[in-house]
Amino acid sequence: MSTPKVTVIVPVYNVASYVEKCAASLFGQTLDDLEIIFVDDCSPDNSTELVKKTLENYPERICSTKILRKPSNGGLAAARKYGLEYANGEYVIHCDSDDWVDLDLYEKLYNKAVETNADIVVCDEIHEYANGTYLKREPDLPSDCKTVVKNWYSNIVGMFCHNKLVKRSLYTDNAIIPWEGLNMWEDNGLVTRLFYYGGTLAQIHESCYHYNRANVNAMTSGYGIKQVEQMVGVAKNLTDFFNSKPDAKDFEKTVMAFQFLARINFITDSFENLRRYDSTFVGSEKIMSELDPAAFSSKGKLRYYMVKFHFTWLFVLLFKIKNWLHISLIDRMDKIIRVTTIPLSLDVFCNGMLKELSEKYEVVAVSSPGKELDIVREREGVRTVAVSMSRHISLLDDCKSLWRLYRVFRAEKPKMVHSMTPKAGLLSMVASWMARVPVRVHTFTGLVFPTATGITKRILMFTDWLTCACATHIIPEGEGVKNDLLSNGITKKPLKVLGYGNVRGIDLHRYDRTSEVMEEASKISKPEVVTFVSVGRLVGDKGINEIVEAFVRLNKEIPSTRLILVGPEERELDPLKPETLDMIAKCPSIEPVGSQKDVRPWFAASDVAVLASYREGFPNVVIEAGAMGLPQIVTDINGAREIIEDGKNGIIIPSKNSEALYEAMKRMLDIEYRQSLAKEARTMISERFEQSFVRKCLYDFYDSIMN
Repeated sequence: MSTPKVTVIVPVYNVASYVEKCAASLFGQTLDDLEIIFVDDCSPDNSTELVKKTLENYPERICSTKILRKPSNGGLAAARKYGLEYANGEYVIHCDSDDWVDLDLYEKLYNKAVETNADIVVCDEIHEYANGTYLKREPDLPSDCKTVVKNWYSNIVGMFCHNKLVKRSLYTDNAIIPWEGLNMWEDNGLVTRLFYYGGTLAQIHESCYHYNRANVNAMTSGYGIKQVEQMVGVAKNLTDFFNSKPDAKDFEKTVMAFQFLARINFITDSFENLRRYDSTFVGSEKIMSELDPAAFSSKGKLRYYMVKFHFTWLFVLLFKIKNWLHISLIDRMDKIIRVTTIPLSLDVFCNGMLKELSEKYEVVAVSSPGKELDIVREREGVRTVAVSMSRHISLLDDCKSLWRLYRVFRAEKPKMVHSMTPKAGLLSMVASWMARVPVRVHTFTGLVFPTATGITKRILMFTDWLTCACATHIIPEGEGVKNDLLSNGITKKPLKVLGYGNVRGIDLHRYDRTSEVMEEASKISKPEVVTFVSVGRLVGDKGINEIVEAFVRLNKEIPSTRLILVGPEERELDPLKPETLDMIAKCPSIEPVGSQKDVRPWFAASDVAVLASYREGFPNVVIEAGAMGLPQIVTDINGAREIIEDGKNGIIIPSKNSEALYEAMKRMLDIEYRQSLAKEARTMISERFEQSFVRKCLYDFYDSIMN
């Protein structure tokens, strides 16, 4: 096979709204001998599927297109590095998956490279904004690559890699790879090194790269202190790179410019960060006289002059006053606060979501203290505030929590507070109403009062009523929850179920029978028996008493059956009946395996999933089991009946009915019937509860109520 003339590397992550346009512009290129590599960086949406769909319209590109999926998410730099490992082209260029290119761009870049024997060819850019376009014409550059680097501080050329065609040998001969983990300024780190080793430089002006500046989720649309640290990391790496070269002195100003431009971003509304500015790249401000202030943004100019006249402390003070007064001296993102009672709920329900939201909003997460809150802060890159909240009714403790939440909301001045879980909902909706937060949203993931009795039921109904009364918007997780709220007179406010319901969605790439999952499943599966699995807490409310009773009866008749119980036992909250515990201990076909970090192998090793709960909001375990292709037995409760269609992907039975459960289990022993249900299981989940779709429904809702 001949060597492709050009390889285009396209990292793909969460770009479903843009990637089809990008892919079409690449597949439609006039350059025939073109290799296109899409690198799926474990995208949570259906971006890769859209690439494949677009490719079907260009059959001539199928053989020369690679669609790769990284084992784990690593960010832009890691995705580009991964793509470079598979590149075969004489030349390499990068393309962001939310951008697009003129159809003749790569042909003209390649022809220019051949004509001039250039190592690098640069083209112009068109910056595409929501309200118009702007042509960024690169100035006429010197023909020597090193000269460009030497004069980079004078801002003669942007160090983006998407508009630069580079001879692949520059990468391979000099062992140049993107610096993983540094996803802000990653272009600067990569292109600067390529220019250092490059020889001849050429340009074209008649065709362009279209840089999408309207994508609010793009990395460069906004950044915080973590991104600043990455910029500093790139500057440090470039400092080390040039200091190791024999001609290091020729690049002193360039290095100093990188250092200063990264360093200056530490000047925020924090005196702590200002101290970091003072201790980072000391002396690099000497380059200021060589820099053009006109090249800075409005906020950057303010920083520049504050540094120039030694008033950095005033910059910090001004922004602290601005935050205190809740005024906008410079454009800022709206702030939202997400609240749950315990941090585990934030960790589970908002995994990846807060990080995505922080691209458009300033996000603060509030919950009780715990290790999971630290995990959320590090993983999502958002600020967290710990406020102790009890899951049980405790008047004194609840009043303390209410006051603390009120103080947090008054200090933070968010535009929206969005709560989940019952106690967090009650306290944060009341507290945000007291603090006059404009938008107050609560999601009901489940209701307790329908299964309660007496005075307890009345108290629970009152707390839900009060939550709704203080909220401006109410999201029931499913139609069942919505109907319970309306029929019991909890609220008369409009209720909106987002999409088909559910607050998390399912990552279909993760919840699949991959080779890794099946390898683990093979260690615990028993092909000679029919295995039932129940995933959830081992408590009475989850119907475990009925499951065990029904299974023991079935197992006595059909010994080639097995029951796996995945989940912790909570004896202090809702203990199982003594006779249930006795049956579990005496029946060798029942295997309680405790909590499992990864439930996928247990689903994959089973034949049928069982949920016998008395109540749920919208059970994620049913979605997960369906995604793994399992037929299911579920009780006729909220959420479960919205995921399972009786006789199509599972069986629905009355709750608290061990006889009905026994009959359903017995029916599932019929392999043909079981397989007919399994055939529809994953399809129905993918059509309704794919994670990117569920999140888009929420994000669209946010957009509608935040304007």
